[in-house]
Amino acid sequence: MLRFVLLLSFATLAWAQAAPAVRPNGMVELRIRNPLSPPEWALLQRALLTANENGVDLFARRYLMPNGVLRHEPHWGGNDGPDDVMENFWNWPLLYMLGGRREVLDLYRKAWNAHIEQYTAEGMYHREYVKAFDWEHNSEGYAAFLNEGLADPADPRFQRRAVRFAGFYTGEDPEAPNYDPRHRIIRSVLNGSRGPVIETGPEYWYDKSASKDSRDFFSTWTNVRGDVPINLYCTSLVTNAYLLTGEEKYRRWIGDYAGAWVERAGANGGNFPGNVGLNGRTGEHWDGKWWGGIMAWDWGFGGFEKVARGVRTGMLNAHLATGDPRYLNALRRQLVNLLDHAVEDGSGNRLPPDRYNEKGWHSPRWGIHFARALVEVYLNSLLAEDWKRIEQTRALPVTAWDQALVKDYGNEYAWLAYLRGENAAYPADILRRTLEAVRRNSLRVASDATPDEKLRSDHAHSFLPVVLEGLFHTMLGAPTPHWGSGLLHAEVRYFDPARRRAGIPLDVASLVEKIEPARVVLTLLNTNQAEAREVILQAGAYGQHTIAAVRFPDTAPRARERGGRTIEAVAVSPGEPARPLAVNAHYFKVLLEPGCGARLELNLRRNSRRPGLAFPWHAGLAEPLG
Repeated sequence: MLRFVLLLSFATLAWAQAAPAVRPNGMVELRIRNPLSPPEWALLQRALLTANENGVDLFARRYLMPNGVLRHEPHWGGNDGPDDVMENFWNWPLLYMLGGRREVLDLYRKAWNAHIEQYTAEGMYHREYVKAFDWEHNSEGYAAFLNEGLADPADPRFQRRAVRFAGFYTGEDPEAPNYDPRHRIIRSVLNGSRGPVIETGPEYWYDKSASKDSRDFFSTWTNVRGDVPINLYCTSLVTNAYLLTGEEKYRRWIGDYAGAWVERAGANGGNFPGNVGLNGRTGEHWDGKWWGGIMAWDWGFGGFEKVARGVRTGMLNAHLATGDPRYLNALRRQLVNLLDHAVEDGSGNRLPPDRYNEKGWHSPRWGIHFARALVEVYLNSLLAEDWKRIEQTRALPVTAWDQALVKDYGNEYAWLAYLRGENAAYPADILRRTLEAVRRNSLRVASDATPDEKLRSDHAHSFLPVVLEGLFHTMLGAPTPHWGSGLLHAEVRYFDPARRRAGIPLDVASLVEKIEPARVVLTLLNTNQAEAREVILQAGAYGQHTIAAVRFPDTAPRARERGGRTIEAVAVSPGEPARPLAVNAHYFKVLLEPGCGARLELNLRRNSRRPGLAFPWHAGLAEPLG
């Protein structure tokens, strides 16, 4: 019966994509006739979209074989493996979702399907999914897939995979008993489509061609029993299925599993333990040490940087799916604990500790991952106390590696400062930086003399000619999602009703200028001086917010009713008031006349709707919360 219901829902979703673009009960429309010359940021934004499209073409020509397989030698293990192949494509679905050409999505899917086929033949995948490995690596290998639904949720193959992969972790699939519902744990560090690996030797972790140093490195990686924080990444798979289907069982599982970790952290002074045994006890297989565990607080390849990856993702997923603030509170408390236990770094700075063991907190480190966790807590709460922590940490020195990231891709603290009225030059600055990163990485790809000799694992920040930070910040009002299976969290997104697809239409540019508890302010304009454009604007990446009304903060446009629910904005004299447009939905359509645009204020009721992947012309998967 369950299978029939799922198939029926998939068929409905696919059929709805072919339905008329405007719902039968009508869609609120705003017609903008206010002339607006394209500012620098708008031209840079359109240029950056094109540059990234060209980057996809260049990478595909250079590294993809005709059948879609990436040029590399297949590997297995903790040093190189299937995940490193797909990291190269982690943001391609997001580029398409932003407005990139259809070929971007087609090339991603060609590479993804060829990758699954190749690694299934190699014996590493079963049922299109890794047999059993850790979520440090799984998260990186499935990052592109987990944001594919934002690009095209009606694709039947994506739908089948989304449900199947989630079933490996919810306990529904008898072939993959990864989850213990009694103790609410994932039963091993190594998990996947064949279920958990409870006992193993070090050779499981490395490829047969691994060096002696690599074999020595993994010699102690044998105590894989029980749960670890990085397993919280698997909530992205289940959240993905929930956003697609809207089924309550997924939401309930996310709350149960993430909630168990919240309870453990609460019982441990707000610190997420590094391990939970097969009987549900913290420290059970690690001599009672709460900080022990593979990739945990005192592990060589661990510390808070690794702990935070799972905790940050899991808590944000649970907050999105359930709307319950306790998950955000748990993430906040962990961050505050570390800030409260700041350690001297030897240069006069007091930085949050990265590690804990019998000696207490140590190894001071301030990095971009910690900062982004604070940013995401603030953007999900918009509380003054969370902004105060950002203010308090703005001057902390980051690591040398993170300094390079900030130089090339921008600092999300600087972006938040712009949203609060500082640094008016930030939009053009971050867009120029991102363009330069695309150019530099494109040159590296074009000049690579050995495209067949190594796995392309120099992903994201040093090699790939697809860089989206400037578009995330300016167009979506979104922090950069973590390349390891972090879902996109955005204030707004766009749909193209003329081409019936995700993404901002050709020639249209948008700048999110303010994000506040009850409103978002953005400028939307058509850079084409000869042709009109239509765009559908949605509140929240998953339609989880309700747009109560649209206002015109600059008084330049005046709202005038035309034909019932359509409003026309025309230029008027300064100081003349503009009447708001009532929307009371999670999206509305904007008709942009040639060369026209306006500054819009969206009055929001946040988290008032069930989040979903449905497009405006799909059957509703984002109904109001009960």
